[in-house]
Amino acid sequence: MAPRGTRVLVALTAWIATLILAVETRRYSGQKRQSLQLCKKYLPHDERTRLATTINDLCKGSWGYALPDRTESRSRLRSLCRETLALENEYLRIIHDYLVAQLPYASVQKKLQALRIVQDVVYQDNEIMVVLETLTRDADEAVQTSATKTLEILKHTIRAQGSEEEIK
Repeated sequence: MAPRGTRVLVALTAWIATLILAVETRRYSGQKRQSLQLCKKYLPHDERTRLATTINDLCKGSWGYALPDRTESRSRLRSLCRETLALENEYLRIIHDYLVAQLPYASVQKKLQALRIVQDVVYQDNEIMVVLETLTRDADEAVQTSATKTLEILKHTIRAQGSEEEIK
């Protein structure tokens, strides 16, 4: 069961803002508050980071992570949640493009970290599959093993989803 309140929404959008900050400015932060401050400084007109800071300011600052009681505040929260879906899709696109462009050339540690991400986020496209196939022949044995496992997970998930589509 998901926790009541807005803490997860604040954390999710701050995490996405942190990723956008890192990918687009090469600036890194380990704390939500610092990350949002850096976004305001280095990405001041970015709608994606504006959403994250608005959610932080309202959900954490104004509402204390609680679900608001007032009708207009609840309506505002619903609107922010709808906007968050688009932000999540943008996050997935950014990660995809980064993985395809950088993964083959990354350090062993970064490859292993990225492969763990791909195991959790199933990208059903040929670009990711080609990168994974390439990594199954990587010079590092741990990368080979992880890439093989990741390919198996993706193929299993895709097959399972195909079976679900047939049932519908």
